[in-house]
Amino acid sequence: MFVKKVWECGNNFFKTKDINSRLVYGSINENADFTLAIPIYGIGRYLEETLKNISELDTYGLCIQIIISDNKPNEEIGKFIDILEKYGLQNIAYYLSDASLGQLGNFNR
Repeated sequence: MFVKKVWECGNNFFKTKDINSRLVYGSINENADFTLAIPIYGIGRYLEETLKNISELDTYGLCIQIIISDNKPNEEIGKFIDILEKYGLQNIAYYLSDASLGQLGNFNR
C-alpha cells in the first residue's frame, strides 16, 4: 500500500517546522518564467561547476530563478557568495538552514 507507506514516513514539513531557513543572498523574482531549485549540503565540489554550467546556458530570453537551499549550517558563506558573484548569475536566492533538515527536509524546503 503506497498511501500507507507515505503516511508512515510522517509529515516531513511538520517534522522540520522549527528549523529556520533564512535568505542570506539574493532575492526571489516573483515573475520568473522558470525556477531551478538546487538543494545542497554545504559547498560541495560539484556546486561551482554546476553554477558555471548554468551561467553558460542560452536561456532564450527566459527569466530563470535559481533557488539554492543549503542544508548544512557552515562558515563558508563568504566563499559561496564569491562563487555566485564570479559567474554573474542573476535571480539567485540562497537560503541557509539553521540546522540540518535531512535529505527529504532539504528537498522539501
